[in-house]
Amino acid sequence: MVMYAEKPFSTEEPQERVGLAPALPYVTSRVEALGKDASPTLDAMIAYMRKWATRSYDGYFEGVALWTLSTIAARRVYLPWSTGVWTNLYVVLVSESTVSAKTKAASYGLKIIEDCGLSYLMAPDEITPQKLISKMSGINTTVPRNYSVMTAEQKETFKKKLAFSGQKGWLYDEFGDMLQEMIKGNGSSSMFYKILKKLYDNKREYGYDTRTWGEETVDMPYLSLLGTTPPSSLMPIASPTSAVWNDGAFARMAWIVAPLNKPQLTSAPEGEATVPDEIIRKLQYWHNRLGEPTCNIEEKESDDGKKTDYTITRTPLPQNDVYWHDSGVREAHEKYYAALVMIASEYQLDGRYKSTYGRLPDTALRIAMLLASLENDNRMTIEHWGRAQSITERWRNDFHELVAQIASGYEDESYGATEQAIIEVIEKRFKPGERFTCRHIVECGSRILRKIGVKEIRRVLDELAMANTEMKTGQIGREGNGPSAKYWIFVQDEQTKG
Repeated sequence: MVMYAEKPFSTEEPQERVGLAPALPYVTSRVEALGKDASPTLDAMIAYMRKWATRSYDGYFEGVALWTLSTIAARRVYLPWSTGVWTNLYVVLVSESTVSAKTKAASYGLKIIEDCGLSYLMAPDEITPQKLISKMSGINTTVPRNYSVMTAEQKETFKKKLAFSGQKGWLYDEFGDMLQEMIKGNGSSSMFYKILKKLYDNKREYGYDTRTWGEETVDMPYLSLLGTTPPSSLMPIASPTSAVWNDGAFARMAWIVAPLNKPQLTSAPEGEATVPDEIIRKLQYWHNRLGEPTCNIEEKESDDGKKTDYTITRTPLPQNDVYWHDSGVREAHEKYYAALVMIASEYQLDGRYKSTYGRLPDTALRIAMLLASLENDNRMTIEHWGRAQSITERWRNDFHELVAQIASGYEDESYGATEQAIIEVIEKRFKPGERFTCRHIVECGSRILRKIGVKEIRRVLDELAMANTEMKTGQIGREGNGPSAKYWIFVQDEQTKG
């Protein structure tokens, strides 16, 4: 077996990851330390956004920067493994309105694309699903009437938009409203639900039959999505038993979730938020190195002889193979997948989590591919994987935060609801024999537990321990009293002796 490219690891056990998600075993998580310096360009993009979007949740910047890279990649970065892997991402920024400035953070990703002169890679802000597929196919494209009098620059931009017609980035503010329309089957937007899932999977082509235009086929379809939504917009469609959790829709999306009640109050500095030249140069160079398909538009005589017709021809989309042999990345990918499967089993996570857990390793692989192509001429190293895994681990924790925030909308503050919320945290977060305190429950719990606070949680835990309450994973034990009390789930032999 190929080891991690002979890179040294620290032998010190790291502190447990703070957050709602169960921590990875150290043998799996230790690779993340290697990724600290894997992408200076990604770091520079994050620093730029952090400087100017001062009221945005800090976790947003990483996701927005990666969506930007994913859009620019435009299905030209390819890993020849299995049926092929490409690099599109669906990223959704979540927070209550105005609290964490999610729209502002997203706008800086778009600004980087525009300042690089690559706005032709973007889909329109508002569009119907039928029109989106029609535009991406490029089959029924109409050349503007004023094409002959356009400037050379305008003609070139139009041709590049056609050349990349099937590969687009899409920024959709208030994406939660769109999701509601999709899932509830309201209007034409309901078709987006299927389209988004199919486009994410990067088939060689996507066909759609219409009454007006007949069958339209998108060659090498590729869509990178950046959306924003408050959790309240997801509650009507994301009950604990909703199909969105395990039918692949939510699992295809990276949810970056701001914590509740932690607004950022700092104002942006004076001056104009100019994208640094080094970022623009690096991204433009990368875009040019990946190669552009060409598009030629030539005049031809129309059938009626009264108007000008055009012939449009395009060359195939370039493909840049990512090299990963002998890097240790494939083995790390397998180890990460196995660790997540075991965590889901050991902590008895329900269907809301399992679908997302199963896709996280492939999300990390897409990120590692982007970093390898951008920074290392398409040669992937374990450092790229380490950075990618650390990112997806933050997103895994944010997914737990998303579930907690949405679930809180279905909870009340009765004693029974409090007790059930505490039991759910214990069963999902702690293994038998693992000690925890009341504060751990507050940190790992949903909004109802954070609101109730440590004192009330300690009272409920004490009652559960005294009553020998039976849970799926065992009974609760206690040692000590008051703030220093520690609790745990009895292991099997303890229950037998008891």
